[in-house]
Amino acid sequence: MNVSGSDVILEFGSGALVGDYNGNGIVGAADYVVWRDGDSPDSGPQGYPDWKTNFGNTAGSGTNAASPEPTGLVLFLLACVMPFFRTRDFR
Repeated sequence: MNVSGSDVILEFGSGALVGDYNGNGIVGAADYVVWRDGDSPDSGPQGYPDWKTNFGNTAGSGTNAASPEPTGLVLFLLACVMPFFRTRDFR
């Protein structure tokens, strides 16, 4: 927070997407070109792994975190219950 006189200016984090060097909200091939040409804020060696890890992400999409699949739980429960319902007569 910056205070100057009677003006109060709040600064929030930019929420910038790591690897988005051209600032369009998408980590794509154009960002690689910006990094390669040395025009990015992170033109050092760490810039490439940051770009590669986040390639394809868009602002608001978060990270590459896995989300649980509910169908896996349903299949597991079916596999546990089905042996109790099988018939013994195979004629």
